[in-house]
Amino acid sequence: MKPMAGGALEDGDLALRYILKNDCVTTAIPGMATVEEVKINAGAAMKQGTFSDCDMEKAEKIAGELGETFCRRCGYCAPCPQKIDIPTMFVFSSYKERYNLAQWAEERYSTMAFTAKDCVQCGVCEKKCPYDLPIRNMLLQVRKTFNE
Repeated sequence: MKPMAGGALEDGDLALRYILKNDCVTTAIPGMATVEEVKINAGAAMKQGTFSDCDMEKAEKIAGELGETFCRRCGYCAPCPQKIDIPTMFVFSSYKERYNLAQWAEERYSTMAFTAKDCVQCGVCEKKCPYDLPIRNMLLQVRKTFNE
């Protein structure tokens, strides 16, 4: 599910090769929007079995940066009873904090009809999350990020 973490993983070749190195995985289906992405993904599949120690170090570094509470944007938390687009809240927060795109993120966040401040802590989203993320706490952090 979401081998590129909803677009958050920048090295598609590394991500696909990491997934395909697992003997239990026979198919990975990443989303593709351009011919270039098809070529990158096909190239990664052709290199199956070529995952070096250096590649593993890179993958572990990325995993460490993303942390254990990283939203993969699968959307299974939806719909939110309060109409919050939960994955988008995390995207904007990530862009502000991780990618130093504060103005871009704040402008887009401010256009959302429902934001993290609208969360009533019901927990419906957490029951549906296949990654058992503490979404309610994560939304509280989003509120802090955007000074709500």
